[in-house]
Amino acid sequence: MSNRFCKGFLLTILSALAILANSFGADAQTITAGGTVVDSSTGEALPGVVVVVKGTSEHVISDMDGKFSLTVSSGAVLEFSLMGYKTIEKK
Repeated sequence: MSNRFCKGFLLTILSALAILANSFGADAQTITAGGTVVDSSTGEALPGVVVVVKGTSEHVISDMDGKFSLTVSSGAVLEFSLMGYKTIEKK
């Protein structure tokens, strides 16, 4: 893989993980987090990004417009990965 291809390419969130809705469970607060995953160099949406709740098997895949939505525990860490890009984590 060329250095040019990898250089400057990081997954970012177009809008910070937006809290779309809040709900309270018996033991912990959960939130619905979502956003749009884009290429930091070009600003283009990235479809097919795997978004995993770190330490669990819960995951979603970004749609054709790079958008995703996932219900998580408050304070959860999300991992964003796509082949050819550096995996990043966001709280």
